[in-house]
Amino acid sequence: MRMGVKGIIAGAVLLGSTVSGIASAENLLQIYEKALENDPTFQAGFHEHEASREIYSQAKALLLPTIKLDYSTTDTTVTINQSDNPAFNRTADAYTAENMTLSLTQSLYSFSNWAYFKQAKE
Repeated sequence: MRMGVKGIIAGAVLLGSTVSGIASAENLLQIYEKALENDPTFQAGFHEHEASREIYSQAKALLLPTIKLDYSTTDTTVTINQSDNPAFNRTADAYTAENMTLSLTQSLYSFSNWAYFKQAKE
């Protein structure tokens, strides 16, 4: 009967060490994640990598055409108080002027833009 008790105790110890090993593994993973969050070198490298992906898009945009639309409206009121022509004495007039400009620009060749794009690709 003493052998049975020893087997039960050994099983309990083995089970306890397995459960504590799982708990330790979770704690180690949490500790590792916290260390990465607080490591300035790792964080700098991570953010530099994220920024480098954006640099490529910005460099490519410099090579693409640019389209621009400008729209303006002007309301004008004119009052004539005195005129040599009696038909225009003491008249008022109001009108609206609308202007719209659409422009499309494309650089034929820009060495600096192409050099920046090549650098961003690398």
